[in-house]
Amino acid sequence: MFIDTLLAIGSCFDWATPALAFVQDQLFGPPAYFGVATNPVYGRGEIKRLLKHYGIRVWGVMYNFKGDLLMLTTPQDRANLAYSIMVQAGVPVLYAPRGVTASLVFEWNGQLWYLGD
Repeated sequence: MFIDTLLAIGSCFDWATPALAFVQDQLFGPPAYFGVATNPVYGRGEIKRLLKHYGIRVWGVMYNFKGDLLMLTTPQDRANLAYSIMVQAGVPVLYAPRGVTASLVFEWNGQLWYLGD
């Protein structure tokens, strides 16, 4: 209980992570923001590895103040693929960019196949 309170207070002073995410947004092109419910199966490292496996850059990965929402950013042009991969893997996505839809994604013969737009 004391540790949780201490972490909540300490996270108020974390200005570096949002500042770095802002700079990365400028460097990596138009961003697409996702929100994932905090859960024991998919933490920030697992989600980053999952999307990186499919060649999707992920940055700006941070928890909200209460710690119940994991926020992450991908390039806008890869948002449909990122969302599809997360949904198929069972990641509890709470919000995604407007207009992003999930499609079937699978690997076959060492290649990624994406049945979507």
